[in-house]
Amino acid sequence: MPTLIKLKIDVTKLDKNLFFKAKSGAVYADLDFWMNDEDDQYGQCGMIRQDVGAERRKAGEKGNILGNGKLLQPRQPTQTQNSFKPNSQAPTIIEDEDDDIPF
Repeated sequence: MPTLIKLKIDVTKLDKNLFFKAKSGAVYADLDFWMNDEDDQYGQCGMIRQDVGAERRKAGEKGNILGNGKLLQPRQPTQTQNSFKPNSQAPTIIEDEDDDIPF
């Protein structure tokens, strides 16, 4: 099921030098959303940061923090993939006296 997250950013903090133009003429900015495991004291679930690109990131530069996000639906309990839940019942051992298997 899709999860709706409302995002708010301060557009005055966008570094316009990081904008890029598509072939269509549209102007874009790459943003990253960092989602926390739990909501903070204000009910925010994460922060939005402007991506500075691989070269600048390798040099230790971080993009501006532009805003935050808030889940509009309550969090669902997370379940790990391939989670194993052992059966609480003891295994049933069946002894077959007519067993003619040699092992």
